Amino acid sequence: MISVMNKQAVYKKFNDYFNDLNFIKLSNMSMDNKWYSKYVAIIQCDLLICAIDKIKCCVVLTKIDKEAIGTIKPLSQLQWISFQTRLYKENPSTDLKEQTYDKTKRNIMGEKIKMYQRTTGFTQYVSQDNLLKVVLVHSTKNEYEFQANEATLAGALETYQCVVSFD
Repeated sequence: MISVMNKQAVYKKFNDYFNDLNFIKLSNMSMDNKWYSKYVAIIQCDLLICAIDKIKCCVVLTKIDKEAIGTIKPLSQLQWISFQTRLYKENPSTDLKEQTYDKTKRNIMGEKIKMYQRTTGFTQYVSQDNLLKVVLVHSTKNEYEFQANEATLAGALETYQCVVSFD
């Protein structure tokens, strides 16, 4: 069981790193017989990503809430269960402008993660304190798309193929 104190510290680190991004509620969804609320933030593209016609997004899943679809909340108000950095082909919400964050703050998320499991679909890492599970989703069927046995949390998030959850 993860203590509330540890979760709050993780929430603060993510909030500090991502500059309290604004998220818009897209939907309520069912997954594994549980209901969640899905929020998304659109991230300003850099030239490399934009050149391949992708939209950078942060996606969070929270316990289901009663907020209306379209509600905008800052990251600091979202007690997420899953935090994802993803690339989309289409903009998931035109109601939210692109936002930026300061990538030079990588030291905030400099914790080492170690490879735990590797498949053709994903590579899973765990944080040194076993608090976080970090999954890098493969865009190819190559088991070694992510070859590193060790990485940092910031490095994983910046792939925009990352799903972080509490283990």
